[in-house]
Amino acid sequence: NHAFCKHTGCDALELWRHVPPMPDWLPDEIDRTIAFHDALLAGNVPQKSIELSVRQKNGDVVHALVFEAPLIDDEGVHRGWMGSFIDITDRKAMEATAKGHLE
Repeated sequence: NHAFCKHTGCDALELWRHVPPMPDWLPDEIDRTIAFHDALLAGNVPQKSIELSVRQKNGDVVHALVFEAPLIDDEGVHRGWMGSFIDITDRKAMEATAKGHLE
């Protein structure tokens, strides 16, 4: 969707029907990200958010809390996924600064 494209800096055509690993996944997080998506596809939806990072097209990293939920139609058929992507990049930077001050 438009909001996710804005976070990654990619347009929809760059992401459409792309197979994992996705162009926005960080190389050192690919195994963890694949495990998260595999768990979702197996029906193991986390009851809380998980923290993931994505790489924007310009190389900047965005840290996010990701919430996922299955989309179930009126007949009880699983038709897709709905996700929320909350940018926590600023919070992570403040945490790193605070940690540096404590050290």
